[in-house]
Amino acid sequence: MAYGSGREHTVLYQNESTFGTVPAAWSSGITFLAVDPQLGTMTRGVIPNDNYRQRIFATRPMVLSLANGELSFGVYMHGRSTAVADDARATITTPDFPIGHFLQNAWGGIRLGYRTILASGSAAAPVVEAGDGTQYEAGDWGFFHDTGTDATRGYFRKIASVSTDTFTMWAGHDLPFTPANNDVLGAVIQAYPHRSRMVNQAHASHLTQSFLHFGELSEDVQQGAGVKLNLTSIEGLGAGEAGIMKFGGLVAQVTKEGLTAPTAATALGDAPLATATGDDTIVYIAAVGATLAAVEAQSITVTPGFASQPVPCVGGIEGRSGYTIDGGSIDAAMVDVVVDFDVDWSTGFQAGTRYQILIQVGTVAGRAYAVFAANCELVEDPGRGESTDLAVSVLKFRCLESDVATAATGDALEKVRAKLELLFSCALS
Repeated sequence: MAYGSGREHTVLYQNESTFGTVPAAWSSGITFLAVDPQLGTMTRGVIPNDNYRQRIFATRPMVLSLANGELSFGVYMHGRSTAVADDARATITTPDFPIGHFLQNAWGGIRLGYRTILASGSAAAPVVEAGDGTQYEAGDWGFFHDTGTDATRGYFRKIASVSTDTFTMWAGHDLPFTPANNDVLGAVIQAYPHRSRMVNQAHASHLTQSFLHFGELSEDVQQGAGVKLNLTSIEGLGAGEAGIMKFGGLVAQVTKEGLTAPTAATALGDAPLATATGDDTIVYIAAVGATLAAVEAQSITVTPGFASQPVPCVGGIEGRSGYTIDGGSIDAAMVDVVVDFDVDWSTGFQAGTRYQILIQVGTVAGRAYAVFAANCELVEDPGRGESTDLAVSVLKFRCLESDVATAATGDALEKVRAKLELLFSCALS
């Protein structure tokens, strides 16, 4: 009898080009770090054998059914430590950035930002160096640095539109400084729910993945193919905590036999590089169109909401032809914030005020990340609560599509209208 540790894990993934087909040998798989990987529910189902019995205790054996299953894991939130040079665009390959691939699977929308230099302009209309305006479009983000004051401190801000080399910043997202020549605009990897990529399983950018998990024993190997991820929660945004994205995976085809664990490469990913500490975490809440205003948040909970569901198929891959968006999840994106008591929140609820929320964790490029909700409504009259023996307001925001006027179309329109966005700064070379 061989014994193997249940605490030893190695998990790999590959991006599928064909649904349910592992693209290559697992020696080409991408090994990644994860928090609490759970693959025990990657199990084949059974159905009962309902033939009559000739003896009352003569139970008919169960019959094997579809080899579907589920998996789950968490990933620490952090920026991309691979540096992006001036006049270059971010990537999520070479080396691979698992966070980017997982969010592309779950939400469909990934925008790889560009790095450039500011030349002049104003806080509301910064100007980039000549010719670089063509690299930007409506709905993009930048990680802006005032190099004359503190070159290490960056600020996430959203771009509403671009005219030649001049940006019009999103309403309320004026830079916290007046741009000057050689101020830095760092690249941002932006994840957002892309409607057509989530709805249409035949879309060219609709992504599924294969996963392999193995432990200490040679036979302790499980493979899941045709996996669609759902971002189920974002946790660890409280003071002194580390942000974690929790994913659940719908597995089309489970395999446990005939597998050999590859030699694992160095696992990609990082420890929590940016934690909610000190003045490096900033929570902004402001009415839509108003200047971002920092609030003192005692706790924050983000529920992404958007989820996919299997498309059943007689045949297909274990009874599935792919995945589409789950209609029951489309209104489930929520942000809950506990702040010091202020009756103005109830006044805003009564008036139907819409709010924008930006949560920035960290200020150093390559470490910092953020969560943004462009248009939120208070779904209930803010209650008075108590926290740390202080009176607080409990704010429950539902995320809505942005309704700002825009000329954007296609992918850019999806970014402008996004209910919720996740942002990851890229290191500077």
